[in-house]
Amino acid sequence: MTTMRHAFVTATWLVAWASSALAVPLPPRVVILSLDGAGARIVEHMAERGHMPNLSRLAATGVLADHARTHFVSQTAAGHAALWTGCFGNINGISGNQVPLLPRHAHTILDNQAGFSSLALVAEPIFVTAARAGKQVIALNATHTTPLTVYETGGRFGAGTGDRLGILTGYAAKAKPSVTLHPQTPAKVASDWQGALPVSEAPVLENTLTLGDRRYHVLLGADSDDPRPGYDTLWLYARRDTRECLARLKPIQGSEPGQFSGPIRVTGDQHTFFGLVSLRSDGQHWQLYHTPLEGYTTNNTALKASIEQQGGFFLRGGAALNYIQGDFGPTLVEGGSGRAEDVYLATVRLAIAQATRALAAAAKQPNWDLLLGYLPFPDEVLHLWHGYVTPGAAPYRRHLADALMPRVARVFENIDHLIGQVKHHTDTHTNLMVVSDHGMVPAAWDFYPNVILKQQGLLVLSPDGQVDLSRTQAMYSLTNGGYVIVNSQAFKGGIVPLAQVPTVAERAAKALRQVTVSSGLGPIGVVRQTLVNPTAAFTAQYGAGGELGGDVYLDLIPGYYLNPDVKAPHAFGKRGPNRSGAHMFDARRPELYAMFCAHGPAFGSGITVSEVRNVDVAPTAANILGIPAPRQAQGRVLGEILRTVPDTGYRLQAAPAR
Repeated sequence: MTTMRHAFVTATWLVAWASSALAVPLPPRVVILSLDGAGARIVEHMAERGHMPNLSRLAATGVLADHARTHFVSQTAAGHAALWTGCFGNINGISGNQVPLLPRHAHTILDNQAGFSSLALVAEPIFVTAARAGKQVIALNATHTTPLTVYETGGRFGAGTGDRLGILTGYAAKAKPSVTLHPQTPAKVASDWQGALPVSEAPVLENTLTLGDRRYHVLLGADSDDPRPGYDTLWLYARRDTRECLARLKPIQGSEPGQFSGPIRVTGDQHTFFGLVSLRSDGQHWQLYHTPLEGYTTNNTALKASIEQQGGFFLRGGAALNYIQGDFGPTLVEGGSGRAEDVYLATVRLAIAQATRALAAAAKQPNWDLLLGYLPFPDEVLHLWHGYVTPGAAPYRRHLADALMPRVARVFENIDHLIGQVKHHTDTHTNLMVVSDHGMVPAAWDFYPNVILKQQGLLVLSPDGQVDLSRTQAMYSLTNGGYVIVNSQAFKGGIVPLAQVPTVAERAAKALRQVTVSSGLGPIGVVRQTLVNPTAAFTAQYGAGGELGGDVYLDLIPGYYLNPDVKAPHAFGKRGPNRSGAHMFDARRPELYAMFCAHGPAFGSGITVSEVRNVDVAPTAANILGIPAPRQAQGRVLGEILRTVPDTGYRLQAAPAR
């Protein structure tokens, strides 16, 4: 990212920012802000084109790594567990978004659990380390924080943290779909309302909608200041009283702010935001979007109340599913006008704005020492469009790239605004580390390894389509962790003797390496690399393998993604529209590199390093705070980027051999 630094280092006001010094030493603070899917190369691209000025200012007067190497394979849960614990999945228990259940002798190769759950995390995360060392900690929407019982007295990490660890997350509940609502009955002229009806150039109409077990009332009118003909405004009420309006909405245009209602309590702690997708000029049809019913789970109700009082209500992301399934009309990929993309991006902007408010509110809390924040972007957007905007990628189309790339850029501008607000709301003794978990690759087709393994007789299904473990020797794991697992006798119900595992693994690898697809140069193998029976040294360095991993890791040629379906009829299938980005695979691939940028009084100024590792983040943050690293950390303190390296009782480790 050298170009990114040079583009901004001459800005004169940066010098003033960078040279501000503390007259009186203050206890250091650390913010670790993780941007899901913000790969080093795409961030560099956006920064160089001026879409991330706040991040570029931090880089120009702080520390910038060319890239950060993340967990092998590159998945969100594993990448974040490495960030928090300072060790990879073979130690911390999180080898992917789904992880096998242990011990092996008590579970089959089919048994797994969510890799985002704190129940699966077995290595101490830095937010526990810091709280146990007497620091005040806020973990806001961080992965691996629920169930909360893990961090309570009697839980795996509950001892010694007292009330110093404040956890606040909306990701505890299972994701529920957002929906679009339509009128169920024809609108009629409004009557018998309390209060004066809104001013309208056409008769005010009324309708109702139901959300959960609540009924809401709708008024429709024509605004004299709106150039659109006919009905153009919708008012929402909890009851038939115009003095208690919940929202005044116009049809969403572009992704500008102010197009949604504020948070509306629906039931208990659950809230939603409304946005008007469309309103027909005769008032007889409207489409109203509302976000999923969400709420925070917390072990600190005062923290929750404070953040919500400052507007930091939770939204798990944008309306990607609604967009994909056509709720906003045909997409650009399907020949649409761009209207669907604009509505979707409005939901993305809303989600980032809420995350910004929550992080700013958390930063303004008194007396904290460590603040962890998580944002699900740009990952969500890049999963949709990355392949369409990447020149040379299989899904790339110039007309789509011309239309979508400016929209992707706006998302990065929204993310950059969040970074700027976090910096703005923290004081001069705060050290900000902006990191990510993985990058992204284009994907146009799904590859189904289990089809090939069935053809080879290694995977056998029962007549009802279930995996027959009594006859199955190997299968591509249902964890979708990038690997084939041998059904060895170490597993419950396993049939392959341990001595034969290498032979079966090599047989599976050979069969998959022989699968070809057509190209302009003739047939080419879709599996470009296999890692068979990873050594203990490789597992220690990259996290792949071990009891929580597999026996054969697969890396595919560009444009292909792995799918674990055991019932697929063919080895290949075209991915659906707006599913053009993916990640997994070999973390050493440059397009899957994560990012790392740091700024603050503990860090040197104008430093560029070639590579850091995600497992180095927690030990470095602990060192700045003056506490030991997390107990199982294997990463090193990045002493070369720090102004001073105090003695915390944690030995500086040399970088492992590459």
